[in-house]
This record gives sequence, structure tokens and C-alpha cells, in this order.
Amino acid sequence: LLKARFRVPVRRKRMTDKSTSTSDPVTEDDHVQVLSLKSKNLVGITLTNCGITDLVLKDCPKMMFIHATRCRVLKQLRIERAPIVNRFDFAQCKKLDMEQVLDQILRISPERNRIIYMRPMHQIDSIALERQLFQGPYPYHIAVVHEFSNPPNIRNKVRIRSWMDTIANICQ
Repeated sequence: LLKARFRVPVRRKRMTDKSTSTSDPVTEDDHVQVLSLKSKNLVGITLTNCGITDLVLKDCPKMMFIHATRCRVLKQLRIERAPIVNRFDFAQCKKLDMEQVLDQILRISPERNRIIYMRPMHQIDSIALERQLFQGPYPYHIAVVHEFSNPPNIRNKVRIRSWMDTIANICQ
């Protein structure tokens, strides 16, 4: 059973949270829309061209992957309980705060190795992300991939997954 709830509170955002539609050059406020998931059976979610601003995983014990592509207003990921999620794929989500996403991922209990695949639309401070990664002792393997190839290549994702599985098997 998939339960989704959208909330749209009325409040003004800062100028940096403005967006433009494809046909109108006038800026408009991003309406806060939260997708909150709570499911005992959901194993993954794929969002494409989605207009949500916040993705919340409340209680998803079987969730294994999150994929978001071209979600132009997606800003935050919040993981409350999703213990085995291990594949994260964020491509062309220009407002997504990658430091906040990484912080949420690192807070998950260490049951699985993790692969975070990003195709960002803006410059990311890789030194700050590395510092955040190596700040604590994590008893699992984690790979953070920033892909900037043009055009995107699905083989890169497959290679990285097989590499991570191989490394994990060697270390056991």
C-alpha cells in the first residue's frame, strides 16, 4: 500500500527559490509540495519531471532505491526510516542541496553499502563533500559519483555498481 500526501502551505519564499515555467519568462514562487511515503512493501521510487519540493521516507523498510531525474524544484530529501536503501540517483535536480542529501544518507543505519550517483546542474564543493564523508567511522562502503559526461552513459552506472559489489565481497 502506497500512501502519498501533498501539503501546500501558503508562505512566501526567498528570491532564490523562484522558478520559471518553460513558456513564461516571469518568475513565480515554488509551491511547497511534500511527497511523504509510508509503505511496508515499496522497494523503490523513480521520480521524473516531478513537481515536488520535499521527498520524505517515513517508514519504508523494504525501500532499496531512490531515482530522481529532472525534478526542477526538488530541494530536500528526508529519511526517517528506510534501513536498507542503498542506491541513490539524482540527475538534473538543480535545486537539490547535495550536502543535505548526503547528510541524510549518512544518518541511515549501516545495513548496506551505498552508491550515490549525481549528475548535478551546478558546481558542487567536492572538498566539503569529502570532508563530510570521511568525518565519521562508517562501517560500510560508500561511493559518491559525480557524472558530467555528455551524453550520460548508463554503462557508467552499471560499472560502478559491479565495482562496489566486488569491493564489498572482497572485504567480507
